[in-house]
Amino acid sequence: MTIPPPPLPRPAWNRYVLGSDVDTAYQEAHEADIGDSDIPIGADGRLHDRATLGLTHGYVVLSSTLMPLEAALQQYPTLLAGAHLPEGVCGALPIAGMRRRIVAALPVIDGGYPDEGRAVDAALTPFLQQGERIESGEVVHSFVAALDTGAIISGEVVATAICPVLNHTGWLFFGTRPAAEAPTQPRLPVTMAAVAARMLLRQSVGDILDEWTIVADIPN
Repeated sequence: MTIPPPPLPRPAWNRYVLGSDVDTAYQEAHEADIGDSDIPIGADGRLHDRATLGLTHGYVVLSSTLMPLEAALQQYPTLLAGAHLPEGVCGALPIAGMRRRIVAALPVIDGGYPDEGRAVDAALTPFLQQGERIESGEVVHSFVAALDTGAIISGEVVATAICPVLNHTGWLFFGTRPAAEAPTQPRLPVTMAAVAARMLLRQSVGDILDEWTIVADIPN
């Protein structure tokens, strides 16, 4: 979800990512975006930018206060203008919402599970909070079945839970386009891992990072 922000000295971008752990959210979004983050140079010699989070190599958490996405989208241009972040570093804000991601390993039981439905329920039930429900059509699973019985013996389930109250559900990453003179990264092919990264869901709540701590340094 991207909403155009107010004007900045250089055009800004934003990227909302579900998942309460900031490092996991950043790493997965970076991998998913990097194949589409090249900045082609037009015939006029100027940069025609399509920059995304994939052009960054780290992030800074600019606030530890949870806020609704709508409020963050209004506030981040002001924060970005005053942060003076290093080139290639984006800002991040924790978002409160009613949707959260869950990734759950399938509990191992004797004999396995007779069908996918029961395996999915067994994986997700321990992670659901009171009043939560799983969003229809938002469940992805990968199971391994026994060769002799066909029973499901291991695997992982990824889902989106609908929360009854506001909770820490994601991160808004944002930054400015690289300067015209800045070198650009070569275009990388979109791999299956990058596609899978768009589907990965995370459930564990990560610690809020200290303000102004640059993390997730990714070599060019």
